Amino acid sequence: MTEITLVADNVIRDVIVERFGRQAIRDETAEQFTATLELPQREATYRFLLSLGVHARVTGNDPFLVAFKQYTAMILTQYQ
Repeated sequence: MTEITLVADNVIRDVIVERFGRQAIRDETAEQFTATLELPQREATYRFLLSLGVHARVTGNDPFLVAFKQYTAMILTQYQ
């Protein structure tokens, strides 16, 4: 499992609380919140994050984010 930080819009707050619990959320504002999540580094996790659309962003510069960016780049090449 890898710990990631997610900055997300409040529109998906219920999704995160339902899946990870209220304790995962910190630093709330009127528009956004930050969540610390423990996730496995695998394709299913990347698909879950992509399902959140433009309402969530993984922050940091760690191996998880590098691999996630590589996965999204592979998807984009299918549509070019």
